[in-house]
Amino acid sequence: MQGNIKNQNDMKSLVITALLFLTLSVGANAQESTKMFTSEEQVIVDLSSSKWNWMAEKNADKLAELFCENAQFVHMDNYRGLSLHER
Repeated sequence: MQGNIKNQNDMKSLVITALLFLTLSVGANAQESTKMFTSEEQVIVDLSSSKWNWMAEKNADKLAELFCENAQFVHMDNYRGLSLHER
């Protein structure tokens, strides 16, 4: 009876180890894959990255170039006008 319990514990350990290994290897593979963009897509990706940097830096002048004067920022709890300098 005790030998049977040991084998069940060994099997559980083996299954858990295999699942952990598979999970980690899939995650590592996902990190390695790099998306290749067309030149038009790359322009948008670069602009998006720049926009997030400008927002983090609160660079209102650069952000103002992207939006028309009637634009409104919508958030889940309210909206704000374009006046970026008020913050």
